[in-house]
Amino acid sequence: TERPDWEEKRKRIFYVVEKSAAEAEVPLENLVVYGDPAEEIMAFAEQEEISVIVIGSSGAGRVRRTLLGSVSTKVALHAKCSVYVVR
Repeated sequence: TERPDWEEKRKRIFYVVEKSAAEAEVPLENLVVYGDPAEEIMAFAEQEEISVIVIGSSGAGRVRRTLLGSVSTKVALHAKCSVYVVR
């Protein structure tokens, strides 16, 4: 079951992203999946035959990234398509 605080955060983020996409006339589709973020991103890219993944570089803190590896690092190293990591 999803925590209520995550649902509210997700709604706020989607609102901003949807508004920005509409203003730029960029088509947008939201998809929420559960699991290991890097694995889910790579699986989706492969399933949908995505040729390029664009992913942000920030997220996990330094300690967590050192211990677990960051999502962007894992995707950049293991995705079957091109990956652009942006700040």
